[in-house]
Amino acid sequence: MRSSASALLVLAACNQIFGNTAVEPAPAGVFDAPIDGPFGCPEIGSTPPFSPYLHQLPITDCSYLSYVGERAVADCLIDGLRVVMIGDGADHLAPAPGVPPSAVPSLPRLSPDGQELYVHDATQIYFYTWSGAMWIDPKPTGILVPGMILYTTIAQAGTVERILVATNMDAIDEYEGRGQTWTRISSVPFSQLGVVNLLGGLGMTSDGRRLVVGTPAGARYADRASLADAFRLGDLIDAPSAADMFLTDNCARIYVSGLGSVFYAQQR
Repeated sequence: MRSSASALLVLAACNQIFGNTAVEPAPAGVFDAPIDGPFGCPEIGSTPPFSPYLHQLPITDCSYLSYVGERAVADCLIDGLRVVMIGDGADHLAPAPGVPPSAVPSLPRLSPDGQELYVHDATQIYFYTWSGAMWIDPKPTGILVPGMILYTTIAQAGTVERILVATNMDAIDEYEGRGQTWTRISSVPFSQLGVVNLLGGLGMTSDGRRLVVGTPAGARYADRASLADAFRLGDLIDAPSAADMFLTDNCARIYVSGLGSVFYAQQR
């Protein structure tokens, strides 16, 4: 699954980055500042417009970039191994203390409060806890997922989180819980989002109401009125489709990676 997913990502990246979508490198200093600008998510039921131009971040050999506030986390290739990197902004990434390198991408995600780090080892999702100096005490969540998995976490009622899991099946499963206690609360068929199959990417805002998905036919945006509701049929958007996607909480940017680089599409 990893090889086929990687091949799809490269093909999609070639089409998007070297095809009809322009790429503009951005100065490193831009990424020291928080994501700002006159941007905001539209009302539920409306789709934000994104520019067809891509901006390149000053980091290489990294993927699965995401943010919690100004804190960035990514999976990077160093000396032939995948290393979880964390920092204050994408250009200040450093190895996450306490997290060993892996032979395969670990798809790291921070919990919304920044106190837990979720990683994947090709069979299930694990989480580390922040001690104040390093990540400690890795434990399994109990969410067993064979094959390809893309996931994200969100906050709900302060102490409960949601995880979205997409495998090589035909649905996206949603789990609720925290730590080692999780319950699958729904299974969303790809068809509900207007998707035949996934390229892999899933990116959800921390309130759990907005979602971007990557498909071979293009990226789609979907939303829902509340966590109790189902996502509406997704709309095709101008942003690139990739095996890893991340939508910022203010819908200002969608981050993707391809060809050893990380890019973002900006809201118009």
